[in-house]
Parts: sequence; C-alpha cells; structure tokens
Amino acid sequence: SYKYAFVFTGLIAGPFMSAWDPIRFKIYREPGASQRFADVFRMYSVVLVAGWLGVSIFADDALRLLSAPDYLPAAAAVPMVCAGYVLHSMTVYCNFGIILAKRTGLLILASAVGFVCVAILSIVLVPDLGIVGAGISILIAFALRFVIVDFYSAKYFKFDVNIKSALLLALLASAIYGISVRADDLLREGWIADLVLYVVFLVFAWRSGVLRESERAVLLEYPRHVLATFRAR
Repeated sequence: SYKYAFVFTGLIAGPFMSAWDPIRFKIYREPGASQRFADVFRMYSVVLVAGWLGVSIFADDALRLLSAPDYLPAAAAVPMVCAGYVLHSMTVYCNFGIILAKRTGLLILASAVGFVCVAILSIVLVPDLGIVGAGISILIAFALRFVIVDFYSAKYFKFDVNIKSALLLALLASAIYGISVRADDLLREGWIADLVLYVVFLVFAWRSGVLRESERAVLLEYPRHVLATFRAR
C-alpha cells in the first residue's frame, strides 16, 4: 500500500511542487498574492482528490495483476495511506508562511507530533485492525500535522485554504470509492465499473463550478508538465 502512496506522490504532488516552489516566492510579493495562493490551492486540491480516487479505486485491480495473492489484503489500506499523503501534500503547500518567516522549527515540531501520534495509534489499532489500523494511524497523524502547520503558517502569510470545497470533493470521491468496492464484489469485471465511476467523478469535478475556465486550461497543461518532469530526470 505504501508503494501506491509513493506513486501518488511521485506522479502528482512531486511535479506540482517542483513547478510551484520557485514561483511562490515571486508571487507572494505581488498584489493579490493571498488570492492567487488560494486559487492555486483550490486547483491543487482537485488534482489531489482526483489522484487519490484514481489510485484507491484501481489499487485492487493492480494488485491482482502485479502481486501475489498474499498481498491482496493490502488494498484495504491504500485509500487511507494515500489520503494521508494527500494531507501531506497539502501541508507542504500550506507551510509557506513558516518558511517565509524562517521558523522551520515549527515544521520539525509538527512532524514530531505526527510521529508520536502515529506511534501511539499504531500500538492501539494495529493489533486488532492490522494493516487497516496502520492506515488509520497514518491518516490521523498527517491530518494533525496539517492542522498544526496551517495554523502557524497563517500567522506569517495567510490565504483562504477553502477546505470546504476540498472536503465536498473528498466526500464525493469517498462515496464513489465505496460504490466501486461494492461493484467489485458483485461484478466479475469490476474494473469496468471502476473506470465508469472514475470518469463520472472527473466529469462532475470538471463541470461542478469548483474550477474557473482559466483554471481548467491550466490543469489541461498539467499532464504535459508531469511528462517533462520525468524526462528531465
């Protein structure tokens, strides 16, 4: 399950931050910087949630094709582990105020709190829930770390995170994932249902009004940037 989380980070969060990291130091000096940060965060949230659903919904099919049967139970932990890395990616985006103020010790503090949280929760949850308990522990720890970093970062550079739109998309994605799990149980070719459900989510996210037309144009260029990032390595 961790391998899928690393794939998620490498294909989605990594290329985005490689492009955004140098730009944000220029943008924050410009008029309307806070709004610009908020707009980019909204786009990034849509990409992250769509990526989470894509990895989660097809993880079971990928494990069946690429792994031994003993590894199939790991698919149950993929959504939670990947959700943790969604929060990690959001944390990296929202830490700009801390970096700007050169208070990087706060990032160390947030990571330490997350480490202690995952250690305690793993002791409590893993014996009964196994790998699912480990996934829950990681998700909660990353969520706590995000809250801490966003809280302190906003003291030095504040922008509207607008977590509501991200949560609404996440709830829809979670519902679609739940339907896909049920479809896999009922249908012999469950991957077809997974593909249809994923396309439905993408269409809704694209046409729901969450993104402006200009932001859609930017996202259409994102796959090209991902390919360019990998070619440069």
